[in-house]
Amino acid sequence: MTKTQTRNPKRHVGGTTKWDTSKVKLPGNYKGSGEAGPSGSKDPPTQTESVASNVYETPNGSRYWTPVVPPSCKLFVKARFSSMEAAIAMYEEYAQLAGFCTRLGTSKKEKIGDKVITNLRYVLCSRANKPKDTDGQPSEVDTISPKRRSNIKVTDCKACVKFKRVKDTDEVELYKWVEQHNHGFTSPENLDLSLKKRKHDFSTTEFIAKCRNANIGPMKSHKLQVVIKGGHHNVQGTVVDYKNCGRDIRDFIDKRDAQMLVDKMNARCKNKENYTFDTQIVDTELQLIFWCDNVSKMNYEAFGDVLAFDATYHTNMYDMIFVPFTGVDHHKKCMIFGAGLLHNETIESYTWLLQKFLQAHNGRQPLLVLTDQDCAMKQIKGDNLTNIEIKEKFHKLVWNVYIKPETFEQRWNSLITEYGLESHKWLTEMFSIREQWIPGYFREIPMSTLMKTTSRCESAKHMFKADSSAHNTLVQFMLCYDTSIDGLRNKQREVCNHTETTNPEKFKTSYRIERHANVVYTRKIFYEVQKQIFNGTEFRYIAERSLVDGVHCFTVAHLDHEKEVVNEFKVSQLSLLTNIIT
Repeated sequence: MTKTQTRNPKRHVGGTTKWDTSKVKLPGNYKGSGEAGPSGSKDPPTQTESVASNVYETPNGSRYWTPVVPPSCKLFVKARFSSMEAAIAMYEEYAQLAGFCTRLGTSKKEKIGDKVITNLRYVLCSRANKPKDTDGQPSEVDTISPKRRSNIKVTDCKACVKFKRVKDTDEVELYKWVEQHNHGFTSPENLDLSLKKRKHDFSTTEFIAKCRNANIGPMKSHKLQVVIKGGHHNVQGTVVDYKNCGRDIRDFIDKRDAQMLVDKMNARCKNKENYTFDTQIVDTELQLIFWCDNVSKMNYEAFGDVLAFDATYHTNMYDMIFVPFTGVDHHKKCMIFGAGLLHNETIESYTWLLQKFLQAHNGRQPLLVLTDQDCAMKQIKGDNLTNIEIKEKFHKLVWNVYIKPETFEQRWNSLITEYGLESHKWLTEMFSIREQWIPGYFREIPMSTLMKTTSRCESAKHMFKADSSAHNTLVQFMLCYDTSIDGLRNKQREVCNHTETTNPEKFKTSYRIERHANVVYTRKIFYEVQKQIFNGTEFRYIAERSLVDGVHCFTVAHLDHEKEVVNEFKVSQLSLLTNIIT
């Protein structure tokens, strides 16, 4: 007789109870379970004992394991249970202590009235069934085609229990039990790695899906669960299972993606106030999409004087181009007036998108629209513009919001002549369209200096890309978009609350106008107005006074921080009084 120890003696009941296996005896012919040996052999096996299981070895060399569990947890033939669920739960508890997993097998059901009753149920070991036949002749083995490596878990284990419903009652009876397994058992600390324990419940699947909406991948979402639940052993599933869950969600959406998105957005139009959604479908292909909610429309009504739009790429698995319409609110924060998805960047696509945008906002045109000029910018390379000094001077001239167009043209021509750039093709083209991009030409348009470049678009693009992924379906992309918009609007709510509930720590001047500015402006705008009020006392002075046709005229000099004159403004007393009155 050989003794084989396969398990830790302290594994049961929190690792505190030791079971004396010398008192656990089973007949050699396995009649204790009402069955012949698992192999069908009548040969009496040689019995060996271990702390966690009794290992039997038959004369032909086959080995079988019988679990050692507390007597109160052991089943027996003819045992009765109040319901089929209670019977299965009892066997599950037994399997948990023994160190193996189960799966449901054959069942027979009967419909009585409106109820479906299970009359028969098999519960098998998870390693039941035969593995696929991998034996073959060498000539039949394919050594050319690449094949993924895989492992086999099934061992044709015969361990099982079979329950049947007792006639004319709700009780269930165990009428067959095969206790012996043809494999060793899993240690309790590794039971969480079994297939059944790794199966996700609804809350875990929902957590993975919501993490995906915040662009949190499977590895990070698994780490979050580990931290939240206090260790890997408390988490259902491994990183691979989390990855597979994301794959299964995409597979579930699959070819229904476009239709699911259209149905979702149509439901919003029906259930949400003043929601706009338009599409262009060509030969059952969804090519153009535009949507805008009521909050975006109200924001455009208040802050839609200046907007910018720019294309954003790699936000979905179909490479559709995302185009958000971006503006600036009274806190100088980004806001979205609407958005669209395009299948290509053609004039027709952008025309359709802009038409839908104007229709959603009742035809109201913005005063100023900013777009980028990427194709033109790509031409700037390998020429004199790489000179840092030249770039600084052009930058200082181009973005000066104080000078008039005549002054800009004079200084531009001086710089071109100074550095010999008369034949520079790109600069010549940009100067020919200067009315479309130089801030000095828009100085009379209200709010024109809020945005001078498409940097706001870049900020919005960064926000959306942080919450989205190139692997997203359209449905997942829309959920990510909702997450980004909600965060954007929550930030606006926070800064509004900050303005309403706080005051500046100190004021820079003693003028009442500064206190009044704190009342009428948001905190962000107040700080800019405060700066102008302070500069008006420190960096501006009346350089000249004159009387022209009976009207007093003043020349106001504007200094920089080095006390050098930057600009001079001529203001008449009449216009000054008019401005004060209005």
